[in-house]
Amino acid sequence: GGKDPKVNVSETNQFVKELRKRQVEVKYLLNDNEGHHISDVNNKLAFYKNLETFLANHLNPD
Repeated sequence: GGKDPKVNVSETNQFVKELRKRQVEVKYLLNDNEGHHISDVNNKLAFYKNLETFLANHLNPD
């Protein structure tokens, strides 16, 4: 999150930038009002919805 005391947002931004430069698909969710953990219920719901979509797209159901 934007208020994370453990990981600076600029480090995460750089990491995402490098992945995209290497053509790695990245969906980057940043909640400005969160810290290191997701506390807000709406942010949690958004995270899990995105996780569900990611898993559905990348896991083989066979």
